[in-house]
Amino acid sequence: MGEKNNVTEQLKELITIYGFNKNTLSQYLGLPLDSIEDLSNGNINFLPDDCSYRFRLFNKISFLYASATEDKDLKLTAFLQVNSLFRRSYSTA
Repeated sequence: MGEKNNVTEQLKELITIYGFNKNTLSQYLGLPLDSIEDLSNGNINFLPDDCSYRFRLFNKISFLYASATEDKDLKLTAFLQVNSLFRRSYSTA
C-alpha cells in the first residue's frame, strides 16, 4: 500500500486497512461519529476555518497514520494508550 499524503486518505486507510475503531477515533479527534465518516470520504467543508484547529486535527491523524504504517507494534501501543486515556477520562467525569 502506497503512503498517503492527504489526511482524509490517511484516515480512510486507518479505518479500512488498519481496522481503527471509528468510535475511538471520534473521541480522540474530538469529532462526532458522522464527521469521522465525512472526513474519511474527503469532505472537510464542515471543519472550522481556524488554521490552528485544522493543523492540530490533521497532525493527530498523521501521527496515527505514521504509527500504523511504520511500526505495527507502535501503532497498537499508541492506539491502546489513547483508548485507555479516554476511558479513564470519561469514567472520572
